[in-house]
Amino acid sequence: MRAFENASKKDTESGSELKSKSSSAIEMMMSNCNNLTLLENIALNREEISGRIRKYAIQQIATVLTKQPSVRRSFVERGMLRKIQGLNDSEDHNNDQEGDDEVKEIDGDEQEMQVLIEKVLRCFPLDVVQHYSDEFGKSLVGRHFG
Repeated sequence: MRAFENASKKDTESGSELKSKSSSAIEMMMSNCNNLTLLENIALNREEISGRIRKYAIQQIATVLTKQPSVRRSFVERGMLRKIQGLNDSEDHNNDQEGDDEVKEIDGDEQEMQVLIEKVLRCFPLDVVQHYSDEFGKSLVGRHFG
């Protein structure tokens, strides 16, 4: 029995180590990726990609947009600015069903995601960001149609 406990403990430790090394490798690969299309697909794929990896992708999107202003126009034209803005709204709805034990972790994840989204949004003029936000359409309709 003791041998089983020791083996189980060793498996848990090696699993944690593998997870840590994998996470570091993914973060390093992401930091070297300049392909916005690939990064966008990772950032928007909720079903198959973990939140942590999606955050790395959003962080790298902000880096690419900052360093390569020429790609900003196509980013907006492809609808990616609007989709990135919508990520935080979707995260809020997905986390409404979580238990109380996970609230602190979720709040931290939401804050981190919001910071990364804001970093992407700061790559664009305020009027462009506002134009593609949900609030813009609502305020425009409100102003013209009461």
